[in-house]
Amino acid sequence: MSVQPCCCRNIVPVFFCEALYNSIAPMTYSNLLSQIHQLAAETKKPDHTEESHLVERQKQHQKWQLMHEYVRLRPFRVKPRQKCSDQWQEAMNNIRELRDRDVIDFLWQQSDISRNHEQGIQDVRPPRKGTCHEALVEYLQMREHKALVVLQWEEGAQRDGCHRVDAAFHARTKEILDRIHAPDEGEEEKFEGYSLDDPWLRS
Repeated sequence: MSVQPCCCRNIVPVFFCEALYNSIAPMTYSNLLSQIHQLAAETKKPDHTEESHLVERQKQHQKWQLMHEYVRLRPFRVKPRQKCSDQWQEAMNNIRELRDRDVIDFLWQQSDISRNHEQGIQDVRPPRKGTCHEALVEYLQMREHKALVVLQWEEGAQRDGCHRVDAAFHARTKEILDRIHAPDEGEEEKFEGYSLDDPWLRS
């Protein structure tokens, strides 16, 4: 059976990283992993207060920063002779310890894209270049940068003031609309049998 060419075949960078991997104590990886799991658990239960939004963004950025560092320092190998889609599946097994849904979704997506290309199915999503490890490191770097931008926006919003679309915002909006669209005195008969909360009555 012939094997499809794959963008993940080049495994030279993995050997380069392996020397760094062997020089780091296993306790370092264990500590990183426990911090990642702790931050992930904390960000799943936000308090939805103004202060908690900033704290949540800080923890999200720290989580992506640690995951990027963890994967960068801990390269993994995949079998170079198997199909690219199978390589992504194997990469997923190597990284499940992170227990992050976004990372798993990214790897599933890459496997799906590769499978479509292998079967001749058109897919507008281009396959990632480089090894599976390189592509994952690039993805984590992008997510770390995105989390940093969101954190900087949150810091600026708290410093300079902003309108946050949350439950309080919607409650205040409804209060204003109810006051604006309230019927004048003597017009109640026009709305008899209808609810004033019906959006079709608001104009």
